[in-house]
Amino acid sequence: MTGNRSHSPITIRLWKGGVRPADKSTGGKGKRGTDQANEMNTLYMKKNAFSIIELIVVVVVLGVLATLAIPRLSQGAVNQSESDLRAGLAVLRTAIEMYHDDHEAYPAQRSAGTVGAEAGTTAALLRQLTQYTNAAGHARATPGDAFGYGPYLRNGVPPSPVSTGESSALVHLIAGHAKPAFDSTTLGTSWIYNYETGYIAANSDDQDALGRRYDSY
Repeated sequence: MTGNRSHSPITIRLWKGGVRPADKSTGGKGKRGTDQANEMNTLYMKKNAFSIIELIVVVVVLGVLATLAIPRLSQGAVNQSESDLRAGLAVLRTAIEMYHDDHEAYPAQRSAGTVGAEAGTTAALLRQLTQYTNAAGHARATPGDAFGYGPYLRNGVPPSPVSTGESSALVHLIAGHAKPAFDSTTLGTSWIYNYETGYIAANSDDQDALGRRYDSY
């Protein structure tokens, strides 16, 4: 005798990755899935962590780079001082030559026209280069009348970057035909100027990277 039997449908469920998800009815997690997740986290941490050897290598490399960089920075500062010195000398020598072209005499070779600024004095040199002058070399702060020359140094005497004196803008004057050179008795000044030849130099016997003295620039 054959009877009708009802069969419940068989449901086959597939989970992505073959890992059974957590049992929602109990709120727990599948043991297999939990183990695999823990294993993956452990592998991820190991893969992204630095070892002691790697850290030591990084520290050594940074030390080597610092050792190479510090001398370069120091050399850069020295080169900048040398460039500033050359620039300052160029400004001074150009002003001196321009004054000579206008007056047929070098600054301080004649009086600036006031007491204390006689020929051969630093005061005469500074006034004749930084103020307005007439054909005779007399100087005053304002232009007009016959005072139509200059100023040749509108920003004053440039400082010396290799100076060891108290003021980097002071100038020591000499006469004759001697070439200006470092004078240890005038350490308070930065420039040595011969007002009879118009030649000016730095008052320093220090040397550059090539062994050349600054007063020979």
